[in-house]
Amino acid sequence: TGFPFVRNSGALIPYGAVGTHAKAAFLQTFAFVGSARGEALGVYLAGSGDAAKISDRFVDDELAGLTSAQAAAIVCEARVDADEQRFLVHLPDKTLVYYAVASQKTQEPVWAIFASGEAADQAYRGRNGVYAYGKFIVGDADGNIGYIDRSVSRHFGDIAGRRIDTALIYNEAGRGIINAIELTGLPGRAPIGSEPRIFMSWTIDGVSWSQERVISAGRAGDKAIRMQWRPNVRFNQWIGLRFREADDGQQVFARLDAAIQPLGA
Repeated sequence: TGFPFVRNSGALIPYGAVGTHAKAAFLQTFAFVGSARGEALGVYLAGSGDAAKISDRFVDDELAGLTSAQAAAIVCEARVDADEQRFLVHLPDKTLVYYAVASQKTQEPVWAIFASGEAADQAYRGRNGVYAYGKFIVGDADGNIGYIDRSVSRHFGDIAGRRIDTALIYNEAGRGIINAIELTGLPGRAPIGSEPRIFMSWTIDGVSWSQERVISAGRAGDKAIRMQWRPNVRFNQWIGLRFREADDGQQVFARLDAAIQPLGA
């Protein structure tokens, strides 16, 4: 009709963002934290007339545990560099990170947690990243300014812990014994004079964890070391594994192998 203010149905999505900063440009559109009317919070990728949910159950549970004030204060940002396309959701005590490329390859949402502190239990300090001069410039709540550097493992000079939790290993309701565990990757990546260590523990209920067992991840240049444990731990139905670091090491892991001996009923 020539009227300039005609409603475009393809540009309207029935979802809203939970806060003024809970969105960011991502994947040639924008992603946001919010929901439709009467629904719980989730993370969505906006499309033409609709939005696709990219959060999984864990992320939804983390969002559900926030108060109204905490949810309204969520800040999101995107970091796209080379083949890395990440969407960061900053919460009061951690940052939830969505990996777009990995999710596309695995055909399911891939998320990780960014955190600071030796136990990785504090809010992630590298926030509000701006890409300039070939690097991401970031800052923290204390007024520190820095940049993302893959050659160090500290956050603004402080040691930052790292942790990997596996999915629960289920032996078809049968019992078993884990005789050996090996992490395969790139050991021996550490500053001169330090010896990084990896702590391994396990859980048989998903709540409580065993005493940690520690091995060396190799001194600087010790790239032939094998990161192995022989726990000989028995489980009745399922078991989960946890690997933790809190030092200057820069190990990269590509594979986890476990020798499991099944037991009869």
